[in-house]
Amino acid sequence: MPFRVEAWIPIGDLGSVNVYAFTEGPTTVLVDSGMFSGKSVYTLLKGLRRFGVDPRSLERVVVTHYHVDHLTGAAILCEALGAELMLARGDLELLLHVGVEQYFRGALELLALAGTPRTVLEEIARSSPAVRVAEAYGAVAELSPKPLGEGDRIGMPGHGYYLVMETPGHTPGHIVLVSHGRRKVLLGDTVLPGITPHVSLHSLDSDPLGDYLSSLSRIAREMDGYQGLPGHGDPIKMWLQGPESL
Repeated sequence: MPFRVEAWIPIGDLGSVNVYAFTEGPTTVLVDSGMFSGKSVYTLLKGLRRFGVDPRSLERVVVTHYHVDHLTGAAILCEALGAELMLARGDLELLLHVGVEQYFRGALELLALAGTPRTVLEEIARSSPAVRVAEAYGAVAELSPKPLGEGDRIGMPGHGYYLVMETPGHTPGHIVLVSHGRRKVLLGDTVLPGITPHVSLHSLDSDPLGDYLSSLSRIAREMDGYQGLPGHGDPIKMWLQGPESL
């Protein structure tokens, strides 16, 4: 089982994000990366050292989706340590060709069309973590992330390989990483214990809720009995009738 490090994040009641470390000998791969924040990266590096992992062994950072608490810490880690960054192609497309600021403005316009009061929209614009670290997304883009898509294999030190499964909904390009041999799945924010991940409308011709429900159905169908490693909270056992905390 990979090491789980809880990296601090300044987001509401969450408090931290799970970063999973696969390590063997001189090589380490991380799944997700924390936030573009000195404290977030510090708690991650300190946690790695607690498990005996030398951060200088970091070879690759694999990110499940482009939200600030999962992606933006990679801007610091990859720049400082020379690691490769890999990101789901659907989210990478948004990052490179739409841009976070334009994406966020479009999301606010959709909320306005749906009747969200202006005072609420103004509060979202002021307090959103995505706005506070918008420059981090530019730094991530400069790293030229490698796109990941359905069926890609990622070698994990000491754990063979994990397969990429596209699970859109929480974000347009969300992925999970599956080891069928070990019956484990790194879930990102597709399934979380105790809370329901939010699903955001990003364009009028999209159906993110439909995508999300399809992703959940696929996970239930193909990963019954697997151990799920979520982006927040403790591991869960995946059952057809729904996830149950271990």
